[in-house]
Formats: sequence, C-alpha cells, structure tokens
Amino acid sequence: MNHLLTAVACATLALPLFAQAQVEFIAVQPGTPVSMTINPSSVVSSYSIDVPAGPRGMRLELRASDLSKDVDLLLRYGSPFELRNQGGARVDIQQLFDQAQYRSTGGGGDEFLLIHEGNAIPLRAGRWHLAIVNFEDTPISATLSASLTATTQAAAIEVVFDHAGTASRPCDVSGWNAAEARSPIRGNTGTTLGQQRRLAAQEAARLLTTQLQPRVPVRIQACWSDLGSATGNSFTLAQAGPEYLFLNDIGQPGYYMPSIERPFTWYSAAATAQQIGTTVCRLDGGFNCANTFDVRATFNSSLDQAGAASFDYGFTTAGAATSFVSVAMHEITHGLGFFGLITVEPDDGAPVGSKRRVLPNGPLYDDIYGSHVVSRSNDGSTLSPFLRITDAERAQALVSEPQLRFTGSNALSAAPQLIPAPEGYIRLHAPLTLTPGSTYSHISSFNYGVQLMTAQLNASGPRELGIAGGVLRDVGWNSNRMPQRSFELPDSFQYFDPTRNGHGIDFRLISPSISGLPAEYFLGFYTYDANGDPEWYIATGPVIDGVFLPKNNPFGDSLLRQRYLGPDQSESDSSARYAGRIRIDFNDARRHPACSDGAPGRNLDGPLGVMTTTINGQRLQWCMQPVVVPTRVSNDYSSIWYSPGDGGWGLALQSFNGAGSSDGLFSVLFYADATGEPRWALGQINAFTPGVPQPLWQVRGYCRSCPSPATQQLSAPIGSLTLNLVRGGAGASGNRVSIDVTYPGTQGGRFTRSSVNLLPNSDPTLGDD
Repeated sequence: MNHLLTAVACATLALPLFAQAQVEFIAVQPGTPVSMTINPSSVVSSYSIDVPAGPRGMRLELRASDLSKDVDLLLRYGSPFELRNQGGARVDIQQLFDQAQYRSTGGGGDEFLLIHEGNAIPLRAGRWHLAIVNFEDTPISATLSASLTATTQAAAIEVVFDHAGTASRPCDVSGWNAAEARSPIRGNTGTTLGQQRRLAAQEAARLLTTQLQPRVPVRIQACWSDLGSATGNSFTLAQAGPEYLFLNDIGQPGYYMPSIERPFTWYSAAATAQQIGTTVCRLDGGFNCANTFDVRATFNSSLDQAGAASFDYGFTTAGAATSFVSVAMHEITHGLGFFGLITVEPDDGAPVGSKRRVLPNGPLYDDIYGSHVVSRSNDGSTLSPFLRITDAERAQALVSEPQLRFTGSNALSAAPQLIPAPEGYIRLHAPLTLTPGSTYSHISSFNYGVQLMTAQLNASGPRELGIAGGVLRDVGWNSNRMPQRSFELPDSFQYFDPTRNGHGIDFRLISPSISGLPAEYFLGFYTYDANGDPEWYIATGPVIDGVFLPKNNPFGDSLLRQRYLGPDQSESDSSARYAGRIRIDFNDARRHPACSDGAPGRNLDGPLGVMTTTINGQRLQWCMQPVVVPTRVSNDYSSIWYSPGDGGWGLALQSFNGAGSSDGLFSVLFYADATGEPRWALGQINAFTPGVPQPLWQVRGYCRSCPSPATQQLSAPIGSLTLNLVRGGAGASGNRVSIDVTYPGTQGGRFTRSSVNLLPNSDPTLGDD
C-alpha cells in the first residue's frame, strides 16, 4: 500500500478597505435566527453570542438570500474585533481577518462555523464576537443563526464516485460504473461490479465515520487507475493522500489559522477542517465546494480482471480475496492524516530522510505526524526527535526497525500495552530494506497483532481503526476537552536574530490594555538596504492573541519608512516604489523553522517571536530573541525616547548589567541624512554615567537577504551622544540629550541637537528600584 501527496492549499485574501457598518449591538440568541441587510462592501461587527457553561458545541450559520453572493463569517472569543479605521469609517480587511480565531470565507453566501470543546481554542462560557463581511458592491440580505449542543453529532465521511477531476488532474471513475453482473455478497446488495464497489466504499466510510466521529464533513474523491500488476506476491492495491495541507503561520499569506493546535506545522486537509470548524472549501473564496475534496483515493484497476487477483466486496470478512472495505478504510485513513512528510523515495530528487519542502522556496516546516516520531538508539538509552536529527540520521532510522517509534499519547492509549513507554512507544514500519510507499507511514506488524494500518493487509483485513484511531487523534482529530488557551503579552526588549547579526528591532509596550482595548506597542526596525547602507522603519499597533498586528497607514503599509523634512516634520513614504508590511507572532515561536535551525547563539528558552517582514515584495521570516535579557539594574532607562515638538527622530535605549556593579546602556539613534532618508547609529557603554559623552558608530552592514558575514565590523566613530537622564520616568523633568553625528555615506549630512528635552514613550516603571 502507499499514499500520495497531491496538492498544497495556498489561500489568499483580498485586501480592500471596507466600510464599517454602524449597527447597534445585537445579541444572537441560540435558536432564534437574526435577519439583516449588509451594506455594499462593508463590515458588521456588532453581533455577539453569550455562551453559558455546559454546551460542548456551537454552530453558527450565515446564509445569504442569494447564495451566489460572497459573504464571510469571522469569530473570536472574549474581546471584540479591534477595527483600525483608515480615515472616516474605513476598515482594513487584512487587519480584520488577522484577528479572527475562526473564519468561514467561501466564495458564496453559505458559511458555517462549528466550535467544539475539543478545539485548540475551545468552546467555553463567555462572549463570542462575530464579524460579517459583504464583498459585493450591492446590499445583501442574510440570516444569521446559532445553536448550542450538549452532545456531538458525527458529520458524514462522503465518498464521491462521479467527479472526473480536471484536464490536468483527471480521475477515472469508470470503475464505479462497471456493468459486469455480480451476485450479492455478505451484506453487499449490489448486482453489478460497479454497484458493489460503490457500496463497499460507502461501508468503509460508514465504519470510519462511526469510529472517528468527525465534527465537520469530509469528502473523498474516489478514482481508479492501473497501479501495476503483482510483483511476486505483492500488489499495490490502492493509494491515497490529502488533497491539501494547511498550517498556522501568519507570515504566509492566507495561512493564519490560530485555531490549529500546533503552529508552524503541516496538517492534512481533513484534520485541519476539524480544528478550524468548517469545511476546507470555506477557507478561501478561491475554492469551489463542489470541486474541493479532503482526500483523493485511487484503487488499482488491474485487479478484478480475467486471470488477475480480485477484491472481495463483502461487508463481513471471509475467504482468501483481499477485502475492499479494509483497503478503502486503510487508504482513507492515510488521507485523513496518517502520513509523514519525509522523503522515502530514492528518486524523488531529494535525499532520503530529508524533510519535504511543501511550499516552493518556503521554510521546511514540521508535519504533525513526524512531530510525534522519535529515533531510538540501538541500546534504547536515547530517544531523539525524528525531525530534529540530520537527513543522514533520518535515512538510517528509516531502515532501523525497531528503532523508529511513534510517541503520541492517544496512540499509546489505543495500543496493546505489552511494556510501558518509552520502550512501549509504537513501532513504525522501518524494514532493513527501504520500501517506498510503506516505510515510515505504517505501523510495524511486530507486537500489535492485526492492525488496519500495517504495511500489508491479510486477506480478511481488520475493520477497526485500533492504534490508527489514536494516531489520528494525535495528528489533529482530537475530541477531548482542550484547556483554555491563554495569550501572553510579549516583553519589551531589543530583539535580534543571531543569523542576521547587526539587524534588530526595539519593541516596546507604549499603552497597556485599558477598558477592553488591546495593549499597544511601538517597533523600530534597524536594518540595511540592498547596498548595505543603514535604514530604519517603524510600526505601531496592538498585540492581539499574542501577535503584533500593526495598523496600515492610508497607503496600505503597516511597516513605515519615514522621511525627515525638518524639525518636527516627517512623512511616511507614500510612493509606489515602497510597500512594507510586518507581523510578529510570539506564540510558540520555537517551533518555527527559523527558530529550530540550531544556529549558534540561538536561545529557545527565553522570549521568542517570529518576525515576518515584506519590503517591496521581498518577504523574510526571522526568529527574534532578546539582545540581552537584563537582570536588575539600578536605573533602567530601557525605552523608546523622543523629543516633544521635534519629531522624525528618536532613541532606543536598553539598560543592562555592565562592568562590575555599574549599569550598561545600549543605544540606537534613529536620525536622518542630508536628503531626509532614515539612518541609524549604535552606541554602547558598559558603565553609563549621565552627562558623559559616548561615541556613536556606523555599522558596516549587509542586506537583509545576504549571507551573514562571519564577523561584524564597526567603522570609525561618526559622532557622539550625551545623555542626561534622571529617574522618574515620563513624568520627570530634566531628561536631556545632545547629539552630533555626520552620516558617512554619499548623501552626507550632519545631524545635531543641543540639550533637547527627552521623554520615554514606554515602560511606566522606568527608574524604579
């Protein structure tokens, strides 16, 4: 048996500015539909539903009177959608979508969400807020309804027999219509070969539905193809795999799905749908529900031919022929998530044991199946995470049975426990000879008896998921109550990526959460352009659900490039030559490939964030960690500092433990050259004394996408910085700065200030002991 990975989802979102409808607050009562008219190109965010304690599930439905019209349904718990107005009552749709914990965004007018206690952001008592979007340029009449359930009702796993696919990806459906006469057999009442095949496939889907209890419908595209004749005693009976893969990464356009259990990790389409609470075709308006499938299964048409082996189509097991029901259950189970994304085909164009790069030129993300696999040393003393060892070590583990093990807790609960873990971890199929299509993504036949997901099925074949049911629950099919997820606010620090030394950000809380509004942060990004010349950018915005979501300016940029026009005069670059965007995800960032790269200096134990920047079409993802995490200092001046009435420049300061008992100070000056372009310089002193001049240095840089040099070098000092800072924070008087620097580049320019007043715009505890 083998499984086939076929396609990758790449959802995209429209980015217009929509009107925010001014609607009085309306509470949606379960069982009482709400009728509404949604204005053209507008957002309604005034609906909410109060969920009491007790229900296990909630279903929301939005249905337009004309189903061809495009409306979307978004949902979040606890706090309402924070809409960032862009002049008047305009709403940035991307900002809105990035706040949604759940979304149903198909291309038509029939949307639904099913939230369950087993979801990563579980159903719980409290207020759930909705946002409804009308993408049409005409008004839309729609009905919104809600229902709460105390029990979970299984949705159907549907097998589709008559969808011939596309010209580029055809599906041979003739096998389902074979007219050869057949006699009914052991519960299968079909009287033709095609009928018996259909009924047997439906029986397999029924058994899986009963055992797995899907919350969201699953669609299987069923095909036939010549997969080859017998080789010795071996047949390829069928093959199957997910039609799409999904993950949660706000840095990949269209892939932000915070309701997925484990971020930065690939899941099958069907497992994703269970977690996001709607069908795959409703993840993006580009999908057509009639033509979208979770799984594609292909059965070998060389069987059932004269002189060839045949399938047994009976519903109960008997005889020597291979059970079609068991084969179908086995293959569909692969498509539901029982597979790993490791190269096991020697001719795949990638080394055996390498992680599969699903997104072209994208990061090498983990997959959820592989995240539960370990490689056991020969003496059993060491268990190494399979996705964290080298390609060569993985290649060796793939032919090392019994050393390849699956560690998921649900799989262990479903297994016959002969011996306890870790020795009792589930043995995976890893024969000494690599077997493409079988190695790794099957259970070893050792110790477990007859199992549905072993590499070979005996003639009768099992009809129970067994261990495979536990594996599926470990890879996205969880049905147990999940703990409430909490989102912590990130720390105010200067952050950098050790692989991009010399670039960095100063990230500061400037306004705590007040009256239900999210906390607001300021970011200064110091970096280099394509020529290695210093440049800087800024962003301000809230942190919502652990993600920095800076607002767009009127030109559509969330990462702003400032031009200095003179004292207290600056402007954002609004030219067509500039486009900037930034997001930082502080949730479990250590799982992102940028963080799990094992780079020297990488610290996965402290605060981390995955920063995604897109500047003029170039998108980068960096793993940001604090430059230094200061312990207690006598006087903490860490903040973004500015001069009232003199905008367009500023200072980022970070205090740290310096020489002896002294406080050190790291400084970044954001200033401008003679043409008004943003430049920056660095200063560092290990024993800071107010009023004592310190040199500022121009860093010799390298572009954001260039290889990082082995060492960073500083040029000659370009000027000096004198800080007279006092204790007491923003309310204190007497904070003064003097600056005299000359930009050494071709633009030139001398930037000076003489004893001007400074204020910190963050950290209200500044100066406390």
